[in-house]
Amino acid sequence: MQTAPDPTNEFVPISLIFTSSVQDVTFQGQGLSNGLSVDYCFPLVGERLASLRRLALSSDQEDIETSTFDTILQLTNLESLDIQLPKAENVRPEFLAKAGRALKKLSSLTIDLHFSSHEVPADTFTPKGSPSDSATTLFPSLVSVHAVSRSGGKLCGCIPPLLREKMKSLTLVVGDTSSSDYFEEALGTLEAIQCLEKVEIKPQGRTVSVWIEPIIPFLKRLNLSDFELTADRVRYPNGAALAPLIKEVFTGDNNTLHQTSPLRSLVLPKDTTDADCPTLSCLSCVAQLADGLQNLATGCDSGRFLDSPLNALLAAWKNRRPSQSTLQFLAIRDHKTPPPFTLQDYNDIAQLLDLMFPRLVSIKPYCEADENEPYWKDHWWFIEHLRRMYKRLRMYESAS
Repeated sequence: MQTAPDPTNEFVPISLIFTSSVQDVTFQGQGLSNGLSVDYCFPLVGERLASLRRLALSSDQEDIETSTFDTILQLTNLESLDIQLPKAENVRPEFLAKAGRALKKLSSLTIDLHFSSHEVPADTFTPKGSPSDSATTLFPSLVSVHAVSRSGGKLCGCIPPLLREKMKSLTLVVGDTSSSDYFEEALGTLEAIQCLEKVEIKPQGRTVSVWIEPIIPFLKRLNLSDFELTADRVRYPNGAALAPLIKEVFTGDNNTLHQTSPLRSLVLPKDTTDADCPTLSCLSCVAQLADGLQNLATGCDSGRFLDSPLNALLAAWKNRRPSQSTLQFLAIRDHKTPPPFTLQDYNDIAQLLDLMFPRLVSIKPYCEADENEPYWKDHWWFIEHLRRMYKRLRMYESAS
C-alpha cells in the first residue's frame, strides 16, 4: 500500500481488508508517520493480523513512532520482515534484541535501520548477568539477511555480528570512491562472512560517477555470485573499458583462495565516460574469459572499435573453436553515435553475438524504461531478432 502524506483515503477500507486470511502486507511512503497510521492502522495490524507471514515497511520519513516497532513485535508468526526506514529517529538498538526474542519463526530479514551512534552496544544482546550464549537464542529460524550499510567504505556498526553471520546480501550506500583503498576496511570485515553471496554498491545521490578501481577487490577477494554497481556512471582508468576488468577478475593469481563458485551475475552502470565505453571487443573478452558468468548488464558502444573493425572481429570468431561461454542473459544500453547502422551491421552483430554466446537466451534493453529508447526500438530489437534466427539455424544444423 502506497501511502501519501495524508493517507485517509487509502486507510478507509483497511478494517474490511485486514482479516485473518491476509498473509502479506506492504506499507510504503510518507503516510507511515501520519497520526492515522500510528493511532489506527498499525494497532489494527497487531490486533487482526496475528497470522501475518510477510511484512514490508519503507519510508524516508524521520518521525516514525516507536509504537510502529512495538506492533512488529506482536506479529510472532512473521517469516519475512523487510524494514527499510533509514532516517527513522525513534528506533533504538534494543529493538533488534526484542525482535530476536519475539520473532522466532522469522527466516528472512531485510533491514535498513540506523541508530544515532551508528553502532550497537556489545551488551544489547547479552545484558549483564545473562548467560554468554544467550544471543544464540535470538532469531532461531533466521537463515537470510539483506542489510543496508550507510557508513561509506566501512561496514555500518548498525549491523551487529548476530546479523552479519546470516548476511547473504549487502547494499553499501557510498559517496566518493576515487581512492583505490576506499573499501579496504569493509572488505576486511566481509572476507570473514562465508555466507555472503551478493553485494550492491549504491552511491548516495543520483548523479554520481564511480571509479572501477576500488570496486575490483569485491570481485577478486569475496566469494560472490552476484555483484551490482548502481551508479549514474562508471569510470574506467586510462580509457581501459570493460575488457581489463574481466581479465583481472576472471584470470590471474590474485583471486580469492576460498572462492568455491564463479560470479554468476554482473550488473554495471549503463553510462560511462565517452573515452572508455565498453565495445563489442569487450564483449568478446567476456565470451572468452568470463567462465561461469550467466547474466551481464552493461552499457556499450557498438560502433567503437579499439582493436579491429566489426568484420575482422566476426571473421576471427568464425575461425575459432566453438565458444564455451556460459552467458545466458545480456542487458545492454548502446551509445553508438553516427554513422548509422547499415543492414550489414545488423547482420554482422547478430551473427557475432550468436558465435560468442551460444547459450544466450535473450538480449534485452538495459532496463524496462529503455524499451522506447531509439537504440532499442529502432535497432537492437532487430539485432536480437536476427540473433535468434542464427541460433535456431545453428541448432538445426547441429541436429542434422
